[in-house]
Amino acid sequence: MVSRTRLREQATLAALAALVLAALWHVRFFEANWPRAFHNLWRFLGDATPEAIDPDFAAAVGVALLETLEIAFLGTVLAAVVALPLSVFASRTFGGPAASLALRGVLSFLRTVPSFVWAIVFIAMVGLGPLPGALAVTLYSIGYLSKLYTEILEGVNPEIVEALSAAGVSRWRIAQHAAIPESTHLLLSQTLFVFEYNVRASTIVGLVGGGGIGFLMARAFDLYRYDLLMVALLFLLVLVVAVEFLGGRLRKTYLPEPVAVPA
Repeated sequence: MVSRTRLREQATLAALAALVLAALWHVRFFEANWPRAFHNLWRFLGDATPEAIDPDFAAAVGVALLETLEIAFLGTVLAAVVALPLSVFASRTFGGPAASLALRGVLSFLRTVPSFVWAIVFIAMVGLGPLPGALAVTLYSIGYLSKLYTEILEGVNPEIVEALSAAGVSRWRIAQHAAIPESTHLLLSQTLFVFEYNVRASTIVGLVGGGGIGFLMARAFDLYRYDLLMVALLFLLVLVVAVEFLGGRLRKTYLPEPVAVPA
């Protein structure tokens, strides 16, 4: 006899499969001409295969990659400086209920709007270039980091907060001298993760005119120079892999390894 738990699992899987099929049908997955699609892909890869790398274009890609790193670095550091105090007030542990709710709403709005949309807003304000890209990444990252920081601070041992509050220490000082120092490793780890993400996000803001490698890729695409686009993508792939490798090394060097809990 099948148990009720097993029946619920089967019903859940059946419902999930039905939703996937419905979504595939809605996006016209079953109507696509897949043989022709793969033929088009093969043609695109042929057009995108560079016969040789132009040294001048490679130099331009190097400058653009450096710009991309600058955008990601500035966006992450500036966002971290702003997000940390905001997360204290946004947390239910240290902020008041009304202020926490209002601030969470604002921060949720910041991360709900995609970074490339913020880039369009800042391009309208200051023009094309890396500045609107850096501002866009900063604003989006404030919303993203604030959420991560808030969850970390809310995970601080409540007994420490209660004991210090009973001793007359203000919530802000508890956060400043107890919660944040206790959570430093987690805060740094999440900040590093967001920096790695922002290297890729900086490419997206560049596609709409926010500077960096994305801007160069958009120009190559507009000229139908898929070979140049592929060269830029390959250089970007190297950069992303290098950043993630260095991030892993930094975590291993400066952040403690998680302790395995014995069974």
